[in-house]
Amino acid sequence: MQRYDGDFLADLVAECHARGIRVIGGLYFDNATPVREHPDVKRVGRDGNPVKDRWGRFEACFNNPLARQHNLETVRHLLASYDLDGVILDDNFELDQQECFCDHCKAAFRAYCEERGAAYEDPAGTLSGPAAELWREHRREATRRLAAEVHSIAREHGVPAGGWVGASMGSMHLASVLDFLGGMVYTQPPRAARGPLLVLGERDFICLLWAPDADPARMEREVREAVHVGCAAVGFWIRGEDGGYEMDAERTAAMRRALGRVEQDWLDYYRRAIVGGDGRFAIVDGSVGPGELRLRLRNTGAPASRRFDGQIPEQFGPAH
Repeated sequence: MQRYDGDFLADLVAECHARGIRVIGGLYFDNATPVREHPDVKRVGRDGNPVKDRWGRFEACFNNPLARQHNLETVRHLLASYDLDGVILDDNFELDQQECFCDHCKAAFRAYCEERGAAYEDPAGTLSGPAAELWREHRREATRRLAAEVHSIAREHGVPAGGWVGASMGSMHLASVLDFLGGMVYTQPPRAARGPLLVLGERDFICLLWAPDADPARMEREVREAVHVGCAAVGFWIRGEDGGYEMDAERTAAMRRALGRVEQDWLDYYRRAIVGGDGRFAIVDGSVGPGELRLRLRNTGAPASRRFDGQIPEQFGPAH
């Protein structure tokens, strides 16, 4: 066996680029290093005790500058060292989804309340009404600041920055500070992405589907759904928690079939459902090119008897 002494990630990125594949670097914020170097940055629960993850390891408070700085330096290193086409934060960067009641977070909330002329209440207590909403918005704002710092680093390297926003896809407020968002669509069907897409404007939304132990037919169906609702990219999570699920040949084949026909599915869908299925519109002319579909439409004012009325791009096939 020949020894490999190269940089695997650098070589992988280069190999992908040679095949026309863009590579987005994913980053799950590191808890262990900040806690080891600065024990006071532990995330604290409502009961006043440090929070541990499922493996019994202490979590860090990413609202604390000492914990945040370590991870921002990691982003800088990743983008400076590798020819990546972007970076995406995993879902542990959402401070509003991971409450912390450490002294730093309480002090920051007190200052937030004072700036707004609001009475401070200990967030570790039972908040309700305006106080509870003030705490939630404070955590959202802290998340946006953190995401904006990552976005600024990415911009220095000329690449986009995005964030996974979990299965609930309920963090659309991050669209104001990131270039794209991604939904881990494990508990909801891909068509649920219609909601986020309505408020994202020109921001892209990407969709990550579940593959381990999934029904192969459902895998293919969900890829089509993701394409139809307008997701900019679709992919699969292929490894279960702690390696508890294994991808078998049947699911691998389903994934290959589904992803192999994404572009054709996209084109076929727009043939059938021009402008969201509005039957008044007919295509006058159009063109299909790498990564884009251009159409010129005419509003007939009533359900069109012919959806294609003019010079039809040959990629569309026979006019209907």
